[in-house]
Amino acid sequence: YEFINPNEKEADETEAMNNGIRPVLIDVREKDQMKQQRAFLGATVSLGEKQEAIPFLGPGAAMEYELSTAIKKLAVSEKPMVGFLQGHGEAPLNELMEASEQLSILYQTRDITLTDSTDVPSEIKTMAIIRPQDSIPASHLRILDSFLARGGRLFIAMNRVSGDLQNAYGFAVNTGLENWLQEKGLQAEDSFVTDARCGSVSVPQRMGPFTVQTNVSFPYVPVISNFADHPVTSGLEAMLLEFASPLTYTGDSTKRFTPIAFTSEKSNTLKAPQFFDIRKEWTEEDFPAQNIAVAAILEGA
Repeated sequence: YEFINPNEKEADETEAMNNGIRPVLIDVREKDQMKQQRAFLGATVSLGEKQEAIPFLGPGAAMEYELSTAIKKLAVSEKPMVGFLQGHGEAPLNELMEASEQLSILYQTRDITLTDSTDVPSEIKTMAIIRPQDSIPASHLRILDSFLARGGRLFIAMNRVSGDLQNAYGFAVNTGLENWLQEKGLQAEDSFVTDARCGSVSVPQRMGPFTVQTNVSFPYVPVISNFADHPVTSGLEAMLLEFASPLTYTGDSTKRFTPIAFTSEKSNTLKAPQFFDIRKEWTEEDFPAQNIAVAAILEGA
């Protein structure tokens, strides 16, 4: 590695900017005076003819991740393929632009639509099932079983419950995936997680002749900030879930169940269906439970 100060030579400064590293202004104290300096706080990583720029590495940034990602981008000649299941109301890739963009650094992605006579292509080692809304035929679930049996991996983000805020009504979602998971010992309950640490919804409120929108805390939208010490959740600070369900494991010891995301110390579960009382004044008695698992990893044959 080599450190270069582009401020010393105009040619170096031009080269830095041509490589995508732009100067930033930083405050510097010299002899009891504050002044601003142009600083180049980026890096270029080169491998053979290929080059990757990291435009900015600020103080406290995840430098190890940025550097290792840049090296990986240059070093990987064949990117592994991740398949996104389609055909049952799942979220398409164009609805997941940010995730697709991040995945594209190290992976290829493609939509996969199953039929009764097809199989998951052999080049795909990981499949993602994101928000299925329609029934998944038993024949498709058998194809997923075969995929797992050959060593494939599944990432599943499912809504076991959902809600209609317009009509203040919450209901269970049944696609067949929940029964398939239950056969493997993974119970995604048809219950709503409620949490004192939560997001808010906008509610109309009359103020004289006017109607104004007021934000009201809504415990059915938990803010999850309690994570296991695991590579999957490392670095996560918080995530907001628009309706969530508890996950439990009822299988045997041949598989390993690792919860990785939990509710707060003040939470609860309510069986679907539910009518949402938007104006309800929640108290501590409404949250007798704690650390309910909402995300987990299941490993084993």
